[in-house]
Amino acid sequence: MPPIEANNKAHKTFKKTIARSFRMVQMFEHGRVRRGRRIQIKQPDILSAAMVIAVAGMGAFFTSRAVDAASKKISSKSQLHDGFIDLLQKAGVNEIYLLSIIKNDRPIRSIRNQLDKHFSMRVTQSFEAINNI
Repeated sequence: MPPIEANNKAHKTFKKTIARSFRMVQMFEHGRVRRGRRIQIKQPDILSAAMVIAVAGMGAFFTSRAVDAASKKISSKSQLHDGFIDLLQKAGVNEIYLLSIIKNDRPIRSIRNQLDKHFSMRVTQSFEAINNI
C-alpha cells in the first residue's frame, strides 16, 4: 500500500474522528471525579461510544485506503495476482459485472464503488458488531 499522504482526505477524517474519541475519554475521566474523589461508574456508556467511534473511524480509513490502492492497481497495466482477483470476485466484480460496465465512461469508478460497498459491510464498520467490544 502506498504511504499515507498528510493531505489525504481519508487521513484527515480519521485524525478528526480519533481526536473526537479522545475528547470523549477525557469527558469520561472528568466526570468520574466528584468533590476531589473518584467515583465508580457501573456502565461507562461514554467509553463504549468512544470505542465505537474510534473503531468505525479506523474501519472507514482502512477501507478508503484499500479501495484507493485497489483502484490504482486496476488502473495500472500490471498483471493482477490470484488473491486480488479473488477479492474482486468476492466484491461482486465478476465477468458479468465487468460486461455490464464495459461501456461506462468511468469503469474504474464503478469497480471502486463495488469494492467500497463490499468493504463497508465488514466488521469494523458494522455498529452491531463493534457495539459489543
